[in-house]
This record gives sequence, C-alpha cells and structure tokens, in this order.
Amino acid sequence: MFVKNCRLGQHNLGKRSGVSSTSAKRRCHPAEATALPKKHLYAEGAEEGLLLYSLLMSNQWQSRDHAANYLTRAQVLPHRDKAEAALLELIQQRVPSLTQVLDLGTGNGHTLALIFQDYPKARGIALDFSPFMLEQAKERFSNNPAVRILQHDLDTPLHSCTNDEIQGPFDLVVSSFAIHHVDDTRKQALYQEIYDRLRPGGFFANLEHVASPTQALHEEFLAIIKAEEDPSNQLANVENQLSWLRNCGFSGVECYWKWREIALLAGTRPA
Repeated sequence: MFVKNCRLGQHNLGKRSGVSSTSAKRRCHPAEATALPKKHLYAEGAEEGLLLYSLLMSNQWQSRDHAANYLTRAQVLPHRDKAEAALLELIQQRVPSLTQVLDLGTGNGHTLALIFQDYPKARGIALDFSPFMLEQAKERFSNNPAVRILQHDLDTPLHSCTNDEIQGPFDLVVSSFAIHHVDDTRKQALYQEIYDRLRPGGFFANLEHVASPTQALHEEFLAIIKAEEDPSNQLANVENQLSWLRNCGFSGVECYWKWREIALLAGTRPA
C-alpha cells in the first residue's frame, strides 16, 4: 500500500501516452522499470511493457522486506483505528449472526482477528499470495482450527482456487487494503465473484485505499502519511467502485466512512 522510494503516481494500468511500443519495450528493462514514470509503460500497443510492469509490481509482494515494510507502515496509518471501528460496527449491524467469513488479501490476519473478537464461533477462510504474509497469518491463527489460510492471487478468478471452501456461501466477505492492487477490470470481475459467493442477505465490506479526485490531493495525502506510493497501487475512485458494486446486484451500497484516500465501501446481497 504505502512504501518509500517509489515515484510512480496513482495511475491505473491501461493509461496511455504517446510513447511508441518499441520505445516502451526498450524502457521496460527489468533493472530500470520500477524507477520509470508509468507513462513510459502505457504506450498504445505496449502489451509486453505492461505485462512486464505488472509482473514486476506483483513480484514486490513476494519480497519479505516489501511485505514487512507495509505491515510496519500500516500500524501507524493515521485514523486506521477509526476506520476499523467503523468497519466492525457496520459488520455488527449488517451481520447479526456470522458463521462463515472470507477475508480477501488477509495480510497478517489483522482484520480477521478483529472480526473474530466479535464472532468467536465463526469460521474463516483467509486468502493472500505473499509468502511472508501467509507465514504471519498462519502464526497468528496457529491455535485456531476454525481458520483456513490459503494462498491465492486476487488477480486470478476465485473459481480457479482448487479448494472448494472458497466457493461459499459466506455470510460475510471482507477485504482490507488489498483489492486496489488489481486493475479496474479485475476489480469489477472480483466484485461479481464476491457477490456470487455470498448467501442471500450476505454482506461485503471493503476497507480500501482509493484514488483522490486530483493529483494534488493525492500528493497531499502521501505527504500527510509521510510516505511515497507503492508502485503496485492501481487506485480507483469511490464513485466508480460504488457503481461497480451496484452493477453486480449489491443493495445498500455506500461509502460508510472516509478519510482522504481511506474509505469503507460496502453492500449487501439482497435476500
């Protein structure tokens, strides 16, 4: 989510510039790609450059240092406690009885552990694809047989997971600062996959890093939290994401809490 020493802005994959395909491919040498402005990687027809860039950014989460750095910074993220309080309150209001929960991009299991404090009898499935994060989550829940920790990349459709338990149905699907790492097309598909795995009346809550309306506000946000942007970020604005959720069939779709680029987006699958 937030790391130091990356100067790539808040653009999404698919942004185009006037750079030729040949130029983009040349600029995308693995040793240089992460230090380049993204505009050089979004040339029309520069599919190879985009693929390489996406692979490089994905690989960052395979790094223990990158994942550990995120956890350190997340602990001091301004207003995180208020955001999580809003998330937990909303879940309690929308899900009075919780049996099964799916946590997408669980990280070290922090959010799922908070939910289990309110629903100690629930069973949970937690997904992540970072080896370091999976280790941390497994350690956190080592004494809780009600939690299954599975490796899965959110860039890959949920139905491709060989473990049938991930197919639901769930009373609750939750995600915390994870879905913004996939591109907008995948976000929309993932939202539909989430909807399909909720029982009627089930609830989806996404505590997320979202895009600012302007680059200036985005830079102001980064200055406030004293960080530069994680180059794997593919931020989408609140309005678009609420529209995508509604298009999937969710009801009661709303941004229930927001501070700058931190937002709580949620909706219910109609009963």
